[in-house]
Amino acid sequence: MASGKSSLLDVTNEIKIDHDNVRDLFQRYKNATNEDEKKLIANTLIREMAIHSDADADSTSFGSADYDGIMLNAVTAFLSHAKEEEDEQFDKLKAALSPEDNDKMARAFIKARGAAPPRPHPWAPQTGGILQKAAAAQANIHDKVVETFEGRKYVDLKYSHPE
Repeated sequence: MASGKSSLLDVTNEIKIDHDNVRDLFQRYKNATNEDEKKLIANTLIREMAIHSDADADSTSFGSADYDGIMLNAVTAFLSHAKEEEDEQFDKLKAALSPEDNDKMARAFIKARGAAPPRPHPWAPQTGGILQKAAAAQANIHDKVVETFEGRKYVDLKYSHPE
């Protein structure tokens, strides 16, 4: 165990480092002109945001003073993403797809939802393809075991996908 105040960490500083990294990475992403560089930065952004969100959730227990704020931030970010997709991308996507391709994509989305682990796993491969699918399958099993032992329960969803 370390002694002395100079070795003590400040949680707000550690959190701010993550925030600053995401801000910097996003600026680098916007400024990138090379597609390979842009993809690397995008992968890093996604990983860093997942790690940060997971660390926030794991380091804050339900009922703590910070929990509602962390939940608010996560949901606000998701709702911003949802609004952008719905307002700016849905019409373009529907216009670009035949009814058959739209159906195929919808079924692929539903299948992917079923295979996705219920919690973020930031250290799993984020490369797409077989490595990511294998990691997701393993993570899904792990999460189900953890949920069973922890007794983690969920509320019913108001909206559901077709079976």
